[in-house]
Amino acid sequence: MKKSESIINVSDAYSFCKDETFLIANITSNNIVNEGNVSFYIGNRYIGNALVIGGIAKIKYKPTENIGEYEIKATYNSNNYINSTNSSKLFVDAVSIELSCEDGVVGLNGIITANIKGIYKNIYAGQVSFCIDGKHVNTTELVNNSASIIYCPLDAGKYTINAIYSIDGKTSRAEDTIAYTVNKADSITFIDNIGNIVNHVIVLIATVTSPNNLSINEGYVIFFDDDLGIGTANVNNGKAMLSYTPLTVGKHNIRAIYIGDNYLSSSSNSAIIIQSQNTPTNPNAPIKPIEKTILTLKKVKVKRSAKKLIIQATLKINGKAVKGKTIKFKFNKKTYKARTNAKGVAKITVKKSVLKKLKKGKKVTYTASYGKITKKVTVKVK
Repeated sequence: MKKSESIINVSDAYSFCKDETFLIANITSNNIVNEGNVSFYIGNRYIGNALVIGGIAKIKYKPTENIGEYEIKATYNSNNYINSTNSSKLFVDAVSIELSCEDGVVGLNGIITANIKGIYKNIYAGQVSFCIDGKHVNTTELVNNSASIIYCPLDAGKYTINAIYSIDGKTSRAEDTIAYTVNKADSITFIDNIGNIVNHVIVLIATVTSPNNLSINEGYVIFFDDDLGIGTANVNNGKAMLSYTPLTVGKHNIRAIYIGDNYLSSSSNSAIIIQSQNTPTNPNAPIKPIEKTILTLKKVKVKRSAKKLIIQATLKINGKAVKGKTIKFKFNKKTYKARTNAKGVAKITVKKSVLKKLKKGKKVTYTASYGKITKKVTVKVK
């Protein structure tokens, strides 16, 4: 009896990190093939054989090969069909993970991202576990080849971020580690404007706040009367209080300087009038309102390739935007000036010719000043 022809087609096989996979061959002829067997080879190395059932022969295979691309050979043998041979590819894939994040700021949310890549295929499944200085922070599922978390640091300093990728949440398939810097947040110090009688105790109160609305319960305030240091007080619930007895009549320039571990230093000045004990007072005299000045400087991304860079600062006095005030800016040692608009915003434009002189990867500092208040921002050039 004459044997019928047979055609064998071999599917490409994919093994992720040397996981077990299937070697599959499809046998076709005039009729459905339900006999014979297929011998499988990787290159010239025999792997095993499988019976043909319903036109399909397959065996499990756990690769011992290194990461790379290999040839699968399959030969069909039968008593009633002509033998046939064909080949395909075995891809033994590896996974890599790459962490990225910008420097953090105390009290501000930042994003930490891990990108997952394969050599031969995109990777869509699995999860990434994030740790900071060995302490687990969060575990999240992979979405479009990456996993991200939102993290709010509470302490300034140098840290290490570690990310571990796994499929089942147990077995590590890849990991990466990067350095992570958390910078101090801005602080705003305001000292009450008060007066009193000579040789009487007064309480100096300095209020310390943060633009990110976190309650400040750390650090201390140093108080000065002109150039004379008169004492220090710890900050609790955003306030530092110092009892002080002025010994001379007249104007005293009180200065308060805040110093903390997780917030940038800030200062405030207040002039107080100390009267003699015999100075008559007018109970009906109007009380001069306290003037509270707040200057904020917006953090921007500095790109060397940008056509221009816009830097803006906002000025508020007693909680209200002030128009027509001159703000002095400095960018990379160059001075600019701009007046505030009706919203209290002053803007300057840094030209492309200035940006081109910056060095990518280096840090650049810019400031905004109004009166004795100066705000500073340092960013990395992209």
